[in-house]
Amino acid sequence: NTNCSCEGASKREIIMEITTTTIGSENEEEEEDEEDLKTPLQDHQAKIKNNNEEEFVSLLVLSALTVAFAHGANDVGNAVGPLAAMLEVLTDGVVHEVPTVPMWALVLGAVGFVVGILTLGQNTIDTVG
Repeated sequence: NTNCSCEGASKREIIMEITTTTIGSENEEEEEDEEDLKTPLQDHQAKIKNNNEEEFVSLLVLSALTVAFAHGANDVGNAVGPLAAMLEVLTDGVVHEVPTVPMWALVLGAVGFVVGILTLGQNTIDTVG
């Protein structure tokens, strides 16, 4: 589209500009006519749908937080597990089937995870979107 003002814009802004100003711009008059043809029942159904979706927003946020916590705990476990095995080799000279993980190692892994998020998290968000 030749009307796109993309200088200095982020990728997200450019994509939003492209998607909102393409094919739909020629059909604005038709869309306005369709809005006028909505029945009161359709308006009522749209309101009910929006109200029902709002009730689940807090549950979706809770679900996202739970998944994020589980993902972070898995990452910490993946980092601390080999550390615990190396500590056992250093102290006992053998690797047990189920290594004992000292609390300080778990705290170290959690702190490392948080520092990584705070320092490099924005790069991940910029890459993924």
